[in-house]
Amino acid sequence: MSKMADPVKCTVRLTFQEPTHALSNAVEKSVHLDQIGERWNRLVEKINAANQPGNGVSPYAISDKIRGIGRDLAKLFPEITEKLTSTKADFLILEIDARLVHIPWELLYDMGSGKFLCERFSMGRMPHTTDQEVRVAEKRELDKPFGIWILAEPGKDLADAASEARDICAYVDRQMNSDTETIHADMDIGGISPGKVRERIKDYDFVHFAGHADYNSQHPGQSGWRLKNANFMPADIEGISGVRAMPAMIFSNACQSARTEKWEKRKGQAHTGESFGLANAFMLAGVRHYLGTSWEIRDESGKKFALRFYEHLLSGKAVGEAVRLARLGLTASGTDMSWAAYVLYGDPRTSYFRTQSEGDNWIRLQITVVSAEEGGTRSSSKEADTPAPIRQHLLLAGSLLIMGLMGILMADLFHETRTPPPRQSDHKVESRIFQGKIADRKKRIDELWDKYLGLSGSPRLAASSDDWTSAPLTLATVFESQLSFSEQKREDLAARAIQSELSHHDTAFTLLGRKSFDVVLKELIRGIETGQLRPRLKMPGYLLFIELNCSEEQCAVLMELTESETGRSYYLEERVDTGRSVLSQKEKLSEELLGKLKAIGKTPVQGIISDVSDEEILLNVGADHGVRIGQKFRVADQDAVLEVQGLKGDGRSCVARIREGAVSLEKGEKVKEM
Repeated sequence: MSKMADPVKCTVRLTFQEPTHALSNAVEKSVHLDQIGERWNRLVEKINAANQPGNGVSPYAISDKIRGIGRDLAKLFPEITEKLTSTKADFLILEIDARLVHIPWELLYDMGSGKFLCERFSMGRMPHTTDQEVRVAEKRELDKPFGIWILAEPGKDLADAASEARDICAYVDRQMNSDTETIHADMDIGGISPGKVRERIKDYDFVHFAGHADYNSQHPGQSGWRLKNANFMPADIEGISGVRAMPAMIFSNACQSARTEKWEKRKGQAHTGESFGLANAFMLAGVRHYLGTSWEIRDESGKKFALRFYEHLLSGKAVGEAVRLARLGLTASGTDMSWAAYVLYGDPRTSYFRTQSEGDNWIRLQITVVSAEEGGTRSSSKEADTPAPIRQHLLLAGSLLIMGLMGILMADLFHETRTPPPRQSDHKVESRIFQGKIADRKKRIDELWDKYLGLSGSPRLAASSDDWTSAPLTLATVFESQLSFSEQKREDLAARAIQSELSHHDTAFTLLGRKSFDVVLKELIRGIETGQLRPRLKMPGYLLFIELNCSEEQCAVLMELTESETGRSYYLEERVDTGRSVLSQKEKLSEELLGKLKAIGKTPVQGIISDVSDEEILLNVGADHGVRIGQKFRVADQDAVLEVQGLKGDGRSCVARIREGAVSLEKGEKVKEM
């Protein structure tokens, strides 16, 4: 907890702007905000302690203390309560001085209505007048289908994080209930490294993190998401800022992920350029909306809030409205105040899934520090009323209005014929044409792969390095992916349907993302060429090529599953009814493919002993091959059995110990799954 040595008296200007008034009302007053800031920090620590098991603190007492600080904040600023009580606006745009972000404005409590501001309004913070550098990046073009990356790094005490990720992914997939797909989800649970986040975060329009976050009040720049072996911190965000656009929205559903101190250097300290926590770093990097929490919340409440938030957001509600409705969905508990912990940065009026006019149902409250007195010294704010670049960047969300015409472009896609109608007698012709297209796509992927290896300096990581070792059980799809919604291809819809079904079935295969693999390679190459990425990508063990051949009555989904190393392939074909949604037929589409993948996964895994030492035995078979802890391997031509004790992070290696047989082992000996 930070501590201020001397009381600071601020002269603060309150400016109210309404869309129906040409002039704005402004009021100036002097207040001691440091006192309420210190009280708030102490209260947050008490809330955090109260949320620990066996704490003995009454939740009613915590609820009363939160309301108490909200009432005191209202007493300091009766002008806010008076003005907002009379407005009929639904949205509150809170433009606050960067030196006032540590104050819990959302919890200003109106005694008359008996509600906090965040209950009464769909509100969002838009900090301004910061002296920090706003990092300029490309404008993010938001075209459907959007992509969301759902990350969960559950600890032993946070089982709900994995459940939250799976439930959100399943909910997003259920929204793909027609041929007009609007969003698709990728999900990673456990084993996530900061490097992986740095490499992939810009590939998505939305990112959801469920897990633990660390907050350091003395050094906010050392706060961050708690990941595998290390934290993802503001420095990581700063390192990838600029050039390629960041995601439009980050939902950091982790404890204290929006907690912050003032966004200014402390007295007597030089400005190091360090960010003041996750919210500050993401907003400076160009994220339009950031949603996090001010204190440690209960796991189950956090999960419920997240699901309700996405339910409202995907239905077309504005971001601020989705947050408010998710809050209201949890207030019935009465004692658990987790719903009040959430803080939204960004324009609350923005809707990502529905074109809406701004209308006149908003009010803007600007709170600016005009001057501050500390130890007899008076300092003035520079250009206090001039919106800073961060405000201008956030307001780019208004460009979403052009998306109104997009919905009609997806109507009746399956009635468009691109290739001759398939007939049963044309089966061999279809297959031959399909094989020709696949050959061209394989050539294109090989060229992209060679270019990627040349730029990244990565070694050619073949599926296996010998005739014995099994190919990794990783799968990527290749289809005619078009990121622009207005040019959406039918192959996208079939691929998303198949990917959705694969993600819900237990196979030994790992699905590598939901974008077409050639698109992934192009994006990585572009990232390397612009200096933003230094990824190390492995060629997937298997590629699934998807093509459609349609008539007015039916559509043939042609698939070829190809093993990257050997070139061995399996041809599959499914016919779907064009009168029904592709997604409603995803079980039929995926049935034969799932059977093939499960059959391949049951083939005994083979590998070699890659290293032997006094401490451990390394096998060249790992998670990418479907290997699990406890799995047993027999050493060829030896009376010895090895048992897997752990998996290495490279995906190819695992640590084993001798379970049976007292023999000396050597590097290069073959092993086979029992």
